Amino acid sequence: MNISFLPEKVKSEFLNLIDKIPLSAVRTNGNISGEPGEGYIVACGERLFVYTRKAGEDAFLKLAGKLGVEISKLEVRKDKFNSFLDINMDGKPYSIKFSSAEMKDLESLIENFKNAKPAGPAVPEPEQPAPQVSEERKAGIQMPSGIREHPAAPAVKLPLTPMQFMAAAMMYVASSDGSIDKDEDRYIMNVFGGSNDVLQPALQYYKAHSADQLFDFSPCLNEEQNLCILANMVEIAMRDESYHRVEQVMIRNYMEKAGISVDNLKAISSVLLVKNNLSVLMQ
Repeated sequence: MNISFLPEKVKSEFLNLIDKIPLSAVRTNGNISGEPGEGYIVACGERLFVYTRKAGEDAFLKLAGKLGVEISKLEVRKDKFNSFLDINMDGKPYSIKFSSAEMKDLESLIENFKNAKPAGPAVPEPEQPAPQVSEERKAGIQMPSGIREHPAAPAVKLPLTPMQFMAAAMMYVASSDGSIDKDEDRYIMNVFGGSNDVLQPALQYYKAHSADQLFDFSPCLNEEQNLCILANMVEIAMRDESYHRVEQVMIRNYMEKAGISVDNLKAISSVLLVKNNLSVLMQ
């Protein structure tokens, strides 16, 4: 891809080098951990830079190194639908995914990088913008090991346990149409076995905070936890045999902040429709 199409947060680091040394870049398909997000590989002389961020994050995290120094492995491979860059950097293995459409540019970038030789003075480091700490980092998200980043603010812990988090999320969905009716209240109680250790902290948080404030912590949870919570949010939204727009908006908001795809939502909804279609058992 043309360097001019890089996001400003990435491109700004190379402005002092654009006219001094050949630069090439390619866009990744997802972040460095294989989660929803985006990333960019930039070859700058002898140095390779990896910029990556999860869906919903503002700041990029960065890896950088030289072949044979920080980088001990650099190989391109492909399957039927995707291409991958297998890289060992600072002793950590990564497998970065690309769409097949990027394969030609990726191979060209890696070939040029491997053949790059120092010419005169060492290539200067890209300019570093003023340190920025993402809201996700402030919320205590653990970043992939080996990634060099700007100094971060002290971590803030998840305000609830994952189980309490799910209970509060279900309360927000149930009350999105104005109030939690008796059937929804009873359903939430049954899901958590009436446990006060789960329900009371969740209720206290629900009364004191907005749904958005809770959902902002969703990146602190792992993928399986977020999918489980989403499934239960959809389940309670369907309790009254209707899926109100306000509930859909709330669930989509959670998906966006948790980095959950629409395909995952469709799969969950399909399974729940089959599960709750008890009429087939009356035949």
